[in-house]
Parts: sequence; C-alpha cells; structure tokens
Amino acid sequence: MRKYVKMGGFMIFTTKLNLKQENQYHTEMETLSNEMYWKFVTDHTFYRYDKLTGNKGKFSNKLVKVFAYQKTDHDEYLVREKDRLEAEAIEHERREREIEERIKNKEAKLNAKQNERNERKMRQKMQA
Repeated sequence: MRKYVKMGGFMIFTTKLNLKQENQYHTEMETLSNEMYWKFVTDHTFYRYDKLTGNKGKFSNKLVKVFAYQKTDHDEYLVREKDRLEAEAIEHERREREIEERIKNKEAKLNAKQNERNERKMRQKMQA
C-alpha cells in the first residue's frame, strides 16, 4: 500500500479483530509507525454486515476496525536513526575511555610504592 501512496497521502483500511476484539496486526502497524513509514491519524470501530437480518449465507455480523495513516518519510527516520546510533557510539567510546582512565589511575595509586622502587632501580642501573 505504501508503495502506491505519495508522500503525505492517506492510507485507509480495515483490519481483523481477534476473539478478544484486539487488532491482530497491532505490532506490525506500531513498527511501521515507529520507523516513520507512516503516522497514525485516526481509527473507528464498526460492525460489518450489520444490516443483515438473520444469518444469510456465509455472512455474519462482525466487529471490524478502520484505520487511517498518513505516509511519512522513512528516509528521514533512517537519517535520524543513523545520527542517534553515531551519537551512542561516541558516548560509549567516551565512557570506555573514562573507565580505562579510572582503572589506570587506581592501579597507579595502588602500585605507587612499587613503581617508585622500580624507577629507583632503573636510575641506579643507568648511573652505573
């Protein structure tokens, strides 16, 4: 459907409701919204075949839901997502460097006396 709708156009369709009267395609529709393929506009619930008297043929009175979505720019989402991931990577790298620096400082503090002895020995060897 999205392929044949131009940017900003509307998609209007019905969907099945399961036995609990819940939309069977909710997760897929939510994913498309989150990834900015489309934006939710409105919905409406109604009974299909509500004018039939008695069950004629294979038709029966069923609850359905109609949705309206507006097509949005998925490419804009991809750019935002790329920027977000790059920012996360930079932040992660900064945190890693900070942790390494803390560990290095802590080890230097814990091994200060040993490091001083090693430096003195090195100086003595160089002078000799």
